Amino acid sequence: MTVVKKDFSQRVLIRPKELQDIYGISISTAYRMMSKNEFPQLISLSPRCKGWSKVALDAHFKLAA
Repeated sequence: MTVVKKDFSQRVLIRPKELQDIYGISISTAYRMMSKNEFPQLISLSPRCKGWSKVALDAHFKLAA
């Protein structure tokens, strides 16, 4: 079985399902931290399409390191 690795370097938005693969943080942890204003808020593109700004996530994890 071949594993295909996605390139996220050109992405503008990171969807919730991709968060753990890229940054190693679970969706439930992200939502908990968002409720405490300790994590960037989701951007809503449509009622069923939400994601985080990759720039905001990169900045958040750079500050946290």
